[in-house]
Amino acid sequence: MAVQRHLRRYRTGRGHAPAVGPKSPSVREVTSWIMTHPEHLRDGDADKLHRLRERDPELDRLTSHVRKFAV
Repeated sequence: MAVQRHLRRYRTGRGHAPAVGPKSPSVREVTSWIMTHPEHLRDGDADKLHRLRERDPELDRLTSHVRKFAV
């Protein structure tokens, strides 16, 4: 019931819809970033991958393993 009341404000034009954040990268994009040699990544993609690796220790480990294997 509380959820219905909350959503009703947006259906009738009262209030503002919550702000939508930036679009999350797709699995395909992240996989591409991991599989691309770091020197060949665009700066923006390298930054995005770096931020993802900082937030997710498992993704960081995976990226390290992939890069070690590539060497």
